[in-house]
Amino acid sequence: AKFYRQWYDRFFTMQKPPEWVINDSGWLLAILKQQDGEILWEYNDLDKLCDVAEQYNLSTIGLFGWAHGGHDHLYPNYIPDHLMGGRMVLREAIKRAQDRGLRIILYANGKIMDTSTDYYHDLGIETIILQKNMSPDIQFYRKQKNRTPVIFAQACMGSEIWRKTMTDLAVQALSLGADGILYDQLGVLSPIPCYSPYHDHRAGDSDIKCRMDMLREVNKQIKTMKSDFIIMTEGLNDVISQNVDYVHGYGPAFEPSANAFPELFRYTFPEVIVTQRNRNPAITRTDMNYAMIYGLRHEVETRYAGDVKYLLTGEFSCDNYANEVSPPDFSKMELTSGENASKYAHSLIEFEKKNSDLFWYGKFIDEEGITMEGAKDVIAKAYLNDGRMGVVVWNKNTTEKLNFKVSVQGFYLKNASDPQSDDVKAFSPIEPNSIRLLIFERTTDNMNH
Repeated sequence: AKFYRQWYDRFFTMQKPPEWVINDSGWLLAILKQQDGEILWEYNDLDKLCDVAEQYNLSTIGLFGWAHGGHDHLYPNYIPDHLMGGRMVLREAIKRAQDRGLRIILYANGKIMDTSTDYYHDLGIETIILQKNMSPDIQFYRKQKNRTPVIFAQACMGSEIWRKTMTDLAVQALSLGADGILYDQLGVLSPIPCYSPYHDHRAGDSDIKCRMDMLREVNKQIKTMKSDFIIMTEGLNDVISQNVDYVHGYGPAFEPSANAFPELFRYTFPEVIVTQRNRNPAITRTDMNYAMIYGLRHEVETRYAGDVKYLLTGEFSCDNYANEVSPPDFSKMELTSGENASKYAHSLIEFEKKNSDLFWYGKFIDEEGITMEGAKDVIAKAYLNDGRMGVVVWNKNTTEKLNFKVSVQGFYLKNASDPQSDDVKAFSPIEPNSIRLLIFERTTDNMNH
């Protein structure tokens, strides 16, 4: 990892995000209008979404499905919807959210266009990926079981027209008062050869270089208009990370699973700010602890009418999701009440804020220099900021207290704390599914110790 990062730094410069992103605790991802046209939240309901975000202690709201077509429909046409309140109501609702101290991100898909749109009919030949047989690369998305799938052709960033379309969407987001734009799929989709004769690449090349060009173009134009306006992507890789401010987590590393291995990327690129992935309207204690120990920002999602009921009233029933193709994880939602979930989320994020010099400004160094003794279910990860090191210890076992001990060469233990107390016994048994923060200071920083 160190060797690779040294090579990377010879050729690339990592973009530094605005201060508000560094201090962002995470976001509430909200689909306002679904693919089938069902309105879940009107623009004025952004006030209620702010209430939910504050309940969980999240400081940003991502608006998906905010345009007239709903989510995964009519892209790349993103027109404020008069049925949800219209352009001015949206602007005013965004301003009210910002007055409460929250940030607003608007969604746009960076790679696909709906084949039913006039955009595809009129501009498709100049903007789509053409395969070797000159046919488009087709995807389809189906959100409701009783709805016909929406067909999309994949766009190529090698098209100057498509890049301008993406830039125009960022300018529109800024005109609506948003704090940033998310370009979906740019960090997810792998290189696909494009044989279009109309694009800024050789026949058979992918559009990866042009993706970078587009992001640079947007950064250059939009940040002269508002310096702290941000660009987000869904998913990440080392190349795209140099041009984005914030990343929406995607893939097995961003949520607890048997195959999760976030350490490698986090160690190699510790300054990249990434959210966890939580496709549910509540967040479990395990998901919160997982995100904290690996330095991921937190997420709660509201995608369906059942999610709205759950967040506003606490009502949960599997029947509320009978028509949804990819409902939330019911097993997670049944673990605890929404009230208890939000209380734990709020307290853990407060703990992160209190120790932001380590969690948000420190450098993730994984287990480097740490000696860990104890049960296998107890893990420890470290954050370094000058002469201070924070070692986060997590007992992943959900039923048993466990013993452990941590030492760090060249550092002495100063104190230990957790979300419930500023002063705990450092190596007392740790409660099930709980975290503890051990603060170490470099020995040479204080010769009296």
